[in-house]
Amino acid sequence: MTYKPFDRALLKADNDHQLFQDVADHIQLLLGDAWHPATNVENLKFVPEALKHAWYLWWFACEVAGNGFNGYMGNGSCSVEEIRAVRSALKAVGASALLEMLESSIPLSKDYEPPFSYQLGAEDLFSLKPSKKWSSLEEMDETSMALASEPLSTLVAHHVRSAFPN
Repeated sequence: MTYKPFDRALLKADNDHQLFQDVADHIQLLLGDAWHPATNVENLKFVPEALKHAWYLWWFACEVAGNGFNGYMGNGSCSVEEIRAVRSALKAVGASALLEMLESSIPLSKDYEPPFSYQLGAEDLFSLKPSKKWSSLEEMDETSMALASEPLSTLVAHHVRSAFPN
């Protein structure tokens, strides 16, 4: 994959959510039909980190804002590589509450079907301990759905703009 330079005009989006979506669309155009985040860890290696973070968080936000962590972890579409990428991106943008929820959701979902826990290389993720704030993924849903929408858009937009100063 050849990286197409980021169009700085996208930084002038009308609002933070639009910038978030525009960056995700920019990366998706590079990937073409290979739409699923889990399949693109290797394909994204030449993309600047801030844009890569935004792209992974876009897919994460689409799932979590609509379905909560119960849907995100339970639908079988997330992979170990994707969760690692999302975890790194949440740290980078400063989304500490969503990061805590993601890290808590991992051990809470290890018995889901299809079993996320059977994926090779997930041992480090399953060594994470859930926060005492939640005993199930369902308990996180209302808060996670709210945080994965506008607050995350703002954090991502600031992260991208700081990576591409005028």
